[in-house]
Amino acid sequence: MRIGVIGPTAPDDFADNILDTLPRLNHEAISIGTAQPSWRGRTGRFARQLLEYPGPLLAHWQWRLVRRAKAARVDAVISVESALLPETVSGLRQHWRARRVMVPGC
Repeated sequence: MRIGVIGPTAPDDFADNILDTLPRLNHEAISIGTAQPSWRGRTGRFARQLLEYPGPLLAHWQWRLVRRAKAARVDAVISVESALLPETVSGLRQHWRARRVMVPGC
């Protein structure tokens, strides 16, 4: 099974641990990206401030998750971030062949 993972993948982040564990369970793990920028430093702080509130910029940033999931043809998505917009979750459910979308807090 091909499983897409949404979340930051710095060493020892939860998404990184999931990406490391899934192949041991005989699944193909694919990093889809993050719901918000995870860059460090001033650039990251500035980008996170711009995308802090739901709006067209955040929707554009998150729609790339849908495009990546569609391109990867994943069977399921695991998100460790609760900051996904409802439009993003709907896009993940509608636009490709995944059967399940797991999002915390939804």
